[in-house]
Amino acid sequence: MLMRIVRVAGVVCGMVIGGATSASSEAGSWTGGGPFGGPVLRVLTLPSSPSHLLVWTPTGLEKSTDEGRSWVNLLFPSDAAAFSFTDVRVGTAGGTIYVLTDGPSQPMLLVSADEGLTWTSAQSIPPNGPVGVDPSSDRVLYAGDYNIIRKSTDGGDSWAEVFAGDPYFDVTAIAIDPLHPGTVFSAGAEGIVRSTDSGATWLQVDHETNTWIAQILVLPETAIAASPTGLLRSTDGGTSWTTVSLSGGVTALAADPGNVDHVFVGTATNGVFASTDGGSTWTAGGNTSGVSMRAISGLVITDSGQMIAATKGGGVAISTDDGSTWAPANVGLPPVVVDQVVVDSTVSAIAYALTSSAGVYKTTDAGQTWVAISSGLAHEGVTALAIDPHAHDHLYASSKTDNEPASLDQSTDGGQTWTEISTAPQLFLVAEILFDPETPGTVLLASDAGPVRSTDGGETWVVLASGLPAGYAGVASIAQIGSGFRDLYAQSMYACMISDSCAGMFGLFHSSDGGSSWSLVDPDDNLWQLTSDPTGSGILYALGASLLERCTDCGVTWTAALPVEPGASAYALIPGRPPRGWLADSVVGVADHSGSNREGWTLINDGLPDLSVTSLAVDSAGTRLYSTLATGGVFERDLVPRAAPTPDPVASQQTIAISSGRP
Repeated sequence: MLMRIVRVAGVVCGMVIGGATSASSEAGSWTGGGPFGGPVLRVLTLPSSPSHLLVWTPTGLEKSTDEGRSWVNLLFPSDAAAFSFTDVRVGTAGGTIYVLTDGPSQPMLLVSADEGLTWTSAQSIPPNGPVGVDPSSDRVLYAGDYNIIRKSTDGGDSWAEVFAGDPYFDVTAIAIDPLHPGTVFSAGAEGIVRSTDSGATWLQVDHETNTWIAQILVLPETAIAASPTGLLRSTDGGTSWTTVSLSGGVTALAADPGNVDHVFVGTATNGVFASTDGGSTWTAGGNTSGVSMRAISGLVITDSGQMIAATKGGGVAISTDDGSTWAPANVGLPPVVVDQVVVDSTVSAIAYALTSSAGVYKTTDAGQTWVAISSGLAHEGVTALAIDPHAHDHLYASSKTDNEPASLDQSTDGGQTWTEISTAPQLFLVAEILFDPETPGTVLLASDAGPVRSTDGGETWVVLASGLPAGYAGVASIAQIGSGFRDLYAQSMYACMISDSCAGMFGLFHSSDGGSSWSLVDPDDNLWQLTSDPTGSGILYALGASLLERCTDCGVTWTAALPVEPGASAYALIPGRPPRGWLADSVVGVADHSGSNREGWTLINDGLPDLSVTSLAVDSAGTRLYSTLATGGVFERDLVPRAAPTPDPVASQQTIAISSGRP
């Protein structure tokens, strides 16, 4: 039997009920675009000044001349701008920037000697990387080429082979001793090799196998290598190495220029650790409130003592107190990719942005500013979030990482802190979370195991899979009809790929006893994003393969509520007869339909930087519409003129001003 998982919440968002207000404005075009930051792959210092920094993002290079307080995008020649970067390095002797790209059909090495104002291409085809720059001369380079190390003495215009490992060596890191530039280290899948004569001869000094070394840091008396299990450390110039275990997998290394015994590491899941004895012992970093920086991809310490962290989802963070506290530094950086927006139903201007790599962001001023609120979340990939209608500071969220089990987390302070609900059953995906609007403490999860319910505030849980397909009970969406959790509809998480092998197994299921038993009422396995009319009309809405539909007899038959073209990816609506609706399509953008006043849809894309819309959300009064883009950011559109909000005084102390960000 062949099946596929259909779209689930977290990829697109349904109608989210709630109020939203912002600064006074006329109804009109889309604005916003934050939160800013997004994934940053590496941070580097430019030797011309301690305040000059460079960060490598998936969209290119960003430069700061004010120690990270603002960033501008560096422009590249048109024949190179379209290609992905594979490595970025800066020479410490002269500040030459080297950017290795994948090129149109082969690698290309771009070179700038003026901090990115102008660029030239090296005259020869470079190795695949990674690249290391000799600290005594920017013209001397070493680069990995699968199992081979090559050297250039003319800034990349020509290359010569200096080392060939076995076919599986696969160079992953190169480092050069800043005090003895003739000593070069290289790491690969089969261990670490060292040369003490500028690459003329090499000796394998560590035989650690199956360890992916991300970086090697060479200090006057110590060498440290970052690995998925922690650190490899040498105190004899790299002749022998010992293992230092650190949780989270080490991804980045940095040392204080003023005190080389003060070393910092960034990890893939647990933030930053610090050592004051050259790496013998380690302590965890400090307060990261307001910063999404659990997954670290790069670290540097400037000559002025600032620590700059590149994160895999939350942009750049800065610490001026050796990592005790951190603050975001993302003005001008690309936006964070947001999967969906959840709008608060009781407090205007509050909304939450869910991401797959940077946790949750919160706005208290209808999208003008955003703050990261991921402290305590088990993972930074958030698939679902719900606001308790009985206490709007009480939140449930589900987070996960790759193929690990999902976590169910809760917050009682509006997301400032989170704790894991340890009593929840093991689930691998939670697509939706619903609070019972009538009964406090009753929660329903749409999950890969089927509907899961708690009636005692999360103390105990019951999987409600009776009547659902055995082994494939997962549901992607749940909607209630009427009051309470008695009359429920659930859409299968799975769909048939071969119709005659599993026909009739999946589709829309109905329960009239609060989920204790289910029956199939519609075998259409392409319905998704269920929404019910909160006014109690008994109408159920769903987005089908080509139509936005509503049910007037509880799931037995469907009629078109609004005309929709094929290819729609998400919708939002204000229930009514007819409803007012908005549709997202990655080809045509966002369309508006005001019901009986128009025959069809009107495009409302003015202000959007592109049309890659992935989700929509609207407040219940129909005053504000939110959209998210695949290229990043949350955009807001006033549907009617609105008054200025009263910001949350606590959250406003940590907000990120998006008005200075990239348009």
